Amino acid sequence: MSKASDLFSLDDEAHYSSDEDVGRTERWQKEEEIEDVDEEEDDQDEEPTDNVTKPLTPEEMQARLRAIRKSGVVYISRIPPYMKPVKLRQILSRFGEVNRIFLAPEDAASHARRVKAGGNRKKKYTEGWAEFVRKSDAKLAAETLNGNQIGGKKGSFYYDDILNVKYLKRFKWTDLTEQFALEAQERHEKMKAEIAQATRENKVFIENVEKKAMIDKIEQKRATPKATNVHRTFDQRKANPQKKPASTAKVLSNIF
Repeated sequence: MSKASDLFSLDDEAHYSSDEDVGRTERWQKEEEIEDVDEEEDDQDEEPTDNVTKPLTPEEMQARLRAIRKSGVVYISRIPPYMKPVKLRQILSRFGEVNRIFLAPEDAASHARRVKAGGNRKKKYTEGWAEFVRKSDAKLAAETLNGNQIGGKKGSFYYDDILNVKYLKRFKWTDLTEQFALEAQERHEKMKAEIAQATRENKVFIENVEKKAMIDKIEQKRATPKATNVHRTFDQRKANPQKKPASTAKVLSNIF
């Protein structure tokens, strides 16, 4: 009787664990579906509008400058695999109001190699920045999350993942945009210089090819032996001694 009860208990435990795994998988799928919808909505909200922005009044300018001074920016050097901006905003919002988030996507070549090898097609991010409305919230988020588990609801997809978060002292969002603009300008100048260098190298290569062809032609012409001491023979008609030359008077009479 005890053995039977033990078997039933083992079967119940196995059934419970399998149900738990299925439930966890379903929760992960639902979370991903919700994140996909949220991300699509965020992308629609971030699309540029055609509305013309009005110039700020002095009061509005002062309020914006005060908001910038009060804000704080954190840098996330490691983004968990396939985590989306919506999910990261949800995690950071535990510590305070988050204004803006920017995540740098992985290199297109790396994504293509992973997909070609049969890996996940989802987008990955390598690093990111987040702007908190208040500096104190940004500092608290960095101190709490840096090097620790994300936590949250147990069994969630990113429960055991770790974030590397650092508070950027005296760093504002405008500094980030200026940095990106400077890097983009540097990339443009570098590409421009590489194109100019390639054009010069191609021109020099063509000139060298043409020069080499001309030199080869001259050398080939010089190597051809010139014809010297050539003896040519011509067929000559034999003179007829019996034929007498006509007199001048006879020739003139025939003409006139």
